This record gives sequence, C-alpha cells and structure tokens, in this order.
Amino acid sequence: MGVVCGALPLPSTTLEEKRIAKVAQWFTWEMGKLYLEGKCRRRVPPIGERKRIVLGVAQQLGYPSGHRLMQVLASRYYWKGMAIDCQLWCSQVLPMQMD
Repeated sequence: MGVVCGALPLPSTTLEEKRIAKVAQWFTWEMGKLYLEGKCRRRVPPIGERKRIVLGVAQQLGYPSGHRLMQVLASRYYWKGMAIDCQLWCSQVLPMQMD
C-alpha cells in the first residue's frame, strides 16, 4: 500500500513518521480513488469535486439544513472540514433559492 502525499512537508521525527503510518492504514487507494476504511467505506473526493457533490446532493434533498446534508454526505464521503463546507455552501445557496 502506498502513502498518498499532498503539500505537507515530509516528517522530520520518528514520532511524526509513526503518526503518519498509523493514519495511512485507514485509507486505501483503489482504481484511482481514495477511500477511508472503517465501519463503512467512504470515498474521499478530490478538492475540486467536493462543492459539486455538496450542491448536487443538496438539490436532490430539497436544500436541507447544513447539518442534515452533512449527515447524508457522511454516509458516503469523507474529507476534513466537510461539516464547515456543508454549512458554508448551503448558506450561499439558500438566498439564491429564495429569489
């Protein structure tokens, strides 16, 4: 299994290396997609795809609250800051729906 690296600096201490190795065990890379393993397998979408996913699911659900949207998305997807993204993007879409 390979470790997926982003723009983070390489670990400089053994403690950091152990932490990264432990976290890397939770993720798998399969057919070009990243997944978080756990009770249920959830896909980690690329950053550029996240807003489209949030807005698409929000539209399908009739523009629920950010909290409800987060619950639905969390059953299929994972990314750090997902709750904040759901709240933010829902608050931006709601005024447009009222026009």
